[in-house]
Amino acid sequence: MRALLDQYLFHWTPERAIWLGGNTLTWDARCAGIYAGVCITLLFHLLLLRNNSKLPSRSVLTAVAVLVLPMFVDVISIHFQMRQPINSLRHLTGLLFGISFCSVLYPAVRQLLGVSYPVAGLSIRLLLLLACIGVLTSSLTLWDRLFSYYLLESLSWGGFVGLATLIASGLVGSMARRC
Repeated sequence: MRALLDQYLFHWTPERAIWLGGNTLTWDARCAGIYAGVCITLLFHLLLLRNNSKLPSRSVLTAVAVLVLPMFVDVISIHFQMRQPINSLRHLTGLLFGISFCSVLYPAVRQLLGVSYPVAGLSIRLLLLLACIGVLTSSLTLWDRLFSYYLLESLSWGGFVGLATLIASGLVGSMARRC
């Protein structure tokens, strides 16, 4: 079981790791970024858009697609050996992906659970604000201090737990609607 978890969940290797203050994040750079992005977006939704269950508009979905593209460009350019991987860039592109993914997933799960409030959904301005917060957060990978390590590790674990909770509640909600 440990080998399965190491291969698919904690596929950490020293060359893909972010080392800060003599410590390394639990996940590789991209996954740590994805989970940190999910955590930032969940906190954003829970604190500022508490009652948001409205699915994103087409313009927001277009902006989400644009924020997802850097990760795919990063993955493809590394895969085809067009450039060497840079862990801080891998973290940033993962973080933007996590923000984008959770910006769509959170309201979708709320709708699946039947929680509906007539409030405005995520706007492009708020999504860009989230992206700016993500860029600032990811810049901590360049600051080799224990503070950076603890903040990024906390955000990564928060995102991992938040994503697992969001997915589980969506599954339970979908099963409850079927019955």
